[in-house]
Amino acid sequence: MRYITAYFLFLFGIMSVFAQSEQRSVALSAIERSFLAMPDEDYLPMEIRKQMVAQYHIATEDSLRWVRNRFNGKSKIEKIVPKNNWMKIRTSEVASLELKLLPVGDSTSVMVLIYSVCGPTCASQVSVFRSGWVSMRESIVPRLSIMDFLDKEKIQKEEQNLDKIQSIIDIPFIEYFFDEKDVLHVRLNTDKFLEKETFDKVKDYIKTFEYQYVWNGRRFNLLDEQ
Repeated sequence: MRYITAYFLFLFGIMSVFAQSEQRSVALSAIERSFLAMPDEDYLPMEIRKQMVAQYHIATEDSLRWVRNRFNGKSKIEKIVPKNNWMKIRTSEVASLELKLLPVGDSTSVMVLIYSVCGPTCASQVSVFRSGWVSMRESIVPRLSIMDFLDKEKIQKEEQNLDKIQSIIDIPFIEYFFDEKDVLHVRLNTDKFLEKETFDKVKDYIKTFEYQYVWNGRRFNLLDEQ
């Protein structure tokens, strides 16, 4: 009898979680609805995304937000900021996904998706989508390369070899992320990747390690140009 009672209590608990999830789904933010409407990913299909959203709202502790993905790893929603139309998902221990809705005009918006891997140095891939998750060929997000971070005038003035400096840097590791003030950061993480002795050879020719951009409704502008 004791085992039967425990079994029904377990079933009741599961049903309560799903009931709470259904009740809360009515009040989902725009960014959450967009997350649920994403095309299915191999490791984050629709049923797992629904579970992640439910756990985010129901879980009383951050550690309880983790859910199993299809690769038997763990994923969770780290944070949702509805007023900024932004959310961050931890897809694994070393990878994350950021979703950001940007308003374009009065009634339309585009989705910026940033996939970052930190192993341990962070680097990102950026994709942009129209309504309905239609990929955009033209990018509204600044696409920076190592050349955007190098001080080419100083390199030329000191008669240094630009190609050699680039080869020393090797892999640039450029990371993209939004903060909670809607500022887009584009950061060069070379200093976190290279050995100190190697980094010392190129650090004087790096003019900046980070650019910051703000969205004006049509394009991203450098923060210091506002």
